[in-house]
Amino acid sequence: MQTEQTMLDRLLTEAGFSNHDLVAASADQLSHKNVQKARKGVRPVTDQVARTIARALNALLKPEETIRVHALFPGYPRGKSVDESDG
Repeated sequence: MQTEQTMLDRLLTEAGFSNHDLVAASADQLSHKNVQKARKGVRPVTDQVARTIARALNALLKPEETIRVHALFPGYPRGKSVDESDG
């Protein structure tokens, strides 16, 4: 059984970037393990990791329009604390 490709995986694959490229682009603490978990999409990442990945992805890809956390992670927010500026 094949799982559906996540938006994060699709964006990184199309741009030709690896998990390491995303970790290196992050100004925050981001692990390769968290990127792989988010990229596979089998289990959800925490809200904090989701925001960190979104910031790193925007820094790496430098898109014309900021990629929102909600677009990358459909179930966001999962927790109780939400930073409105990331929403």
